[in-house]
Amino acid sequence: MTDTVGGKVARASLQSVAGRLGGRVIDFATLLVLAQLLVPADFGLIALAMTVILLVEAVTDLPINQPILRAESPMPDDYDTAFTLGLVRALVLAGVVAAAAGPVAAFYDEPRLPLLILALATAPMLRSLVSPRMADFTRAYNMGPDFILTLSGKMASFGVVVTLAVATQSYWAIAAGTITTPLVGNVLSYCLAPYRPRLGLRRWHAFKDIMGWSSLGQFFSALNFQIDRILLGRTLPAADLGRYALASDLTGVAMQGILVPFSGPLTVALARAGKTKDLRRAWDKTLNATFCIMGPVLLAISVMTAPIVDLLLGPSWGDLSPILSWLALTTIPAIVGPILAPLANALFRPRLNAERTIVEFAVKVPLMVVGIAMFGLWGAIAARGVTSMAGMLFSLSGAATLTGTRLIDQLWSLRRTSLGLLTFAGICFWMCPDEGQGSGRLVLGVQLASAFGLALAGQWLSMFAFWFLAGRPSDTIEATVHDRLPDWW
Repeated sequence: MTDTVGGKVARASLQSVAGRLGGRVIDFATLLVLAQLLVPADFGLIALAMTVILLVEAVTDLPINQPILRAESPMPDDYDTAFTLGLVRALVLAGVVAAAAGPVAAFYDEPRLPLLILALATAPMLRSLVSPRMADFTRAYNMGPDFILTLSGKMASFGVVVTLAVATQSYWAIAAGTITTPLVGNVLSYCLAPYRPRLGLRRWHAFKDIMGWSSLGQFFSALNFQIDRILLGRTLPAADLGRYALASDLTGVAMQGILVPFSGPLTVALARAGKTKDLRRAWDKTLNATFCIMGPVLLAISVMTAPIVDLLLGPSWGDLSPILSWLALTTIPAIVGPILAPLANALFRPRLNAERTIVEFAVKVPLMVVGIAMFGLWGAIAARGVTSMAGMLFSLSGAATLTGTRLIDQLWSLRRTSLGLLTFAGICFWMCPDEGQGSGRLVLGVQLASAFGLALAGQWLSMFAFWFLAGRPSDTIEATVHDRLPDWW
């Protein structure tokens, strides 16, 4: 991967991450309002309804942009095929959800679920019908339009949620916000990337290889993601399920807000690197960059959980702290999986990503069933931790197959990054502010930001120190960052 392409990927990723992080900031603000106006049982009810939606959405998910991203010169038929498949998916999703709403409500003995499930199904249907021309921006490493879509949808959703939550103090405020985001995004996509919808499947052959394995992978991925909520929904009170679901969502904010935006530009870059001798170097940098970015976020959540919960949700949610702390810690090994997918798709090996989700499913489900039966909520958290480790080992093994870099060599390449993360965690632990001291959220926020900033500085100083001691090797994440520092540095 040349410096020019690397720079383009970096800029595109920063644009995309900025949009997603901006959206997550708005999500946090929304969460803060909802936590003051709603009760944990409301979050539990939404979690039950969203379990159905997320399962059906994931099972029917089609990576309709992937063939466009990796095509040399997309033709009109590519966009028509993508739109047609998106429409088919939306119709199938609507039918499946409508058929499942009643039985699901009976399974959980919750009469409020059918109408709520049907309303929430609108969101994934709208996401299926976004303009396929949006892929052109990703191909050009321009994630600005995606930034606009994300922030516009989140801002509109925030307005709707706050208005309804204040007026009604009902769980329907969450549902309305969930629908508003994709609705605004859908409309704006056709404004930013004009496309006249046409039906056609002439380019079906370019999509079917990804769709087959992707659908299988999405099926198991959906089950992996939702099996804990399905099982806990039958054993925990709605309020406890709401706490667990909220902690899980907060942990997922980092994954969705940071890693997901990288996938589009990363797929394009790795596809081009695969045509040269730069694939090993590109993967090594990607792996280290992912841990350098995601590791501090998840470690900060895990180490400074209590003041973070106090800041974001208030002291009444204090019971959430130990759950969130362990969930964040067990998520760290899982960050390798999302970056294997772009590598596998770029090299026309979507089967590998599907196999990863199947392996995770085979590990997680029996552990989850036994863990929940014996230890309840904490058994579910332990099962997630073991599954994350299994997923990481499989992902590194898969990357070894694709890049020719041995698993042990990949782990060794993370040595300085790991030492940097240990430094980060130590500083966070040392500087973690005390919650509940009456100092106010503003002061607590400043304390947390200061601790995070100093810990981040310590992480990179540690990494650079070991890099200098190693003789300043090239083709490393430290060398890349060093080359982009100002001359005076």
